[in-house]
Amino acid sequence: MKYQDPQKNTWSASRYAWICAIGIIAVMSLLELLFSLDESYENRGVRLLNLVFIIIGFMLMVYRYTNNRSHTVSYLEAFKLCLRAGVYLLILFFPLLALVLEIDPSELVRLKLDMPFANQLTDLEIMGTLFVEMPAFIFISALVSAPISAFAKEKRQLNHQ
Repeated sequence: MKYQDPQKNTWSASRYAWICAIGIIAVMSLLELLFSLDESYENRGVRLLNLVFIIIGFMLMVYRYTNNRSHTVSYLEAFKLCLRAGVYLLILFFPLLALVLEIDPSELVRLKLDMPFANQLTDLEIMGTLFVEMPAFIFISALVSAPISAFAKEKRQLNHQ
């Protein structure tokens, strides 16, 4: 059986998940940095792009993971892999967020002013929304991305015929 990448067929699911989480955090951080330079990160509503980056990252991870496995990857296994990557993403995201707020506390004030309906919320409530929003993004992304394993399996079977 021919694998897409012979070195990656021995990688563990955790390694795929960590690489995916690091890649997503890097893209999200770069996007925030670029848009914060002209102070338009919240104004343009690009925070929802984080959801898109998470979905795309999870889809790529599941596709690569499925192509490099000798066994059939089920929906549940792919879903668990996405959730694992999501936990790793949160492990990286929340300390990064705390670091940004520690370096520049005005970021929270800017977030409060620019976010819809946030001017009525306290600082603690705004942070609470982030603690609910990010896990929800991860759960939605895992549900959407896990079926990619079936597409990757079908493609692999067609290539072997």
